[in-house]
Amino acid sequence: MSQPNLYELPVWEDLEQRVVEVFTQGLNALATKTTLPLQEDFLSRELHKCCREANHRLRKGGRGVEYILAQVTNQPLPDDEYRAKRLEKRPDLACGYHDDSLPDDAFEEADYFYTVECKRLGSPSSASWVLNRNYVKHGIARFDHPDWGYAEGSSSGMMVGFMQTNDFAPDVVEELTSALKGLGKRKLTAAECGQVAVNLRRSLELLANVLSAGNPERLADVQSMPGPQQEKYKQLLWRYLDDQFPNNYYVGKDIEHELKNVDTLLNKGVHEHWLMTMIRPLAIRTVLVMNSLLFPVKAGVVQLRVGDDLFR
Repeated sequence: MSQPNLYELPVWEDLEQRVVEVFTQGLNALATKTTLPLQEDFLSRELHKCCREANHRLRKGGRGVEYILAQVTNQPLPDDEYRAKRLEKRPDLACGYHDDSLPDDAFEEADYFYTVECKRLGSPSSASWVLNRNYVKHGIARFDHPDWGYAEGSSSGMMVGFMQTNDFAPDVVEELTSALKGLGKRKLTAAECGQVAVNLRRSLELLANVLSAGNPERLADVQSMPGPQQEKYKQLLWRYLDDQFPNNYYVGKDIEHELKNVDTLLNKGVHEHWLMTMIRPLAIRTVLVMNSLLFPVKAGVVQLRVGDDLFR
């Protein structure tokens, strides 16, 4: 994904916040459904319906986006070649906004498109189709590969992961669900942001115990160490990463580096300027780190740096 070349960041950031708000409510609604299809395309269609319903409700209060489209091709940019391969590709969902305030001769810069790609996560569906590997290879990588060109010309895009297996640690799910539900409000107070941060950090602490359950001696050794709990859970995760990547040092270190960044932010404290710009991206980063820990892609990693300024 290239750096933004069309969009003014204040307008883009407003659209981004609106998209996150729509998809937070849409995903929460999707999670309440008792029966859902297993096919990825059908799941995306169900999410599309839930997000359209949420958007209809939000627009009555002056929020939401202008439209949410399913399976439409990438839209051409002024510098695209006529037969560019990316123009044949169809991301799962796209949200849009048109800036009426721009002058007539700036019409090509007035349309904003926010790209969303959806993939299933969890246990492999077959020996040849490993869901978590394909989340990266056939999902995240499409934002980076020029032939796919998802979100080309934009400063960010979104990946949605559908997890339908029931073998995930229930305590971790409870903490993570509490954190994500806390983000559902349009505006959050400092205290509410602080509670979200606590839930996110607690979910990482519980996950460290779950991942170390197969090595009770290590778990007991670390738990007996002096010091605060947040340092103990990191020690468990560092050792777990060493086990997962014995022959791929740099991949493990990439995950460790991101985990350290997330942990630092979660323990930094909540300030007023965090309220709408930091805590939601931080929640997304935490979920992605947890996914990397649960389902490491040992053959290699595709790094996608999107909207880095939101996370600093």
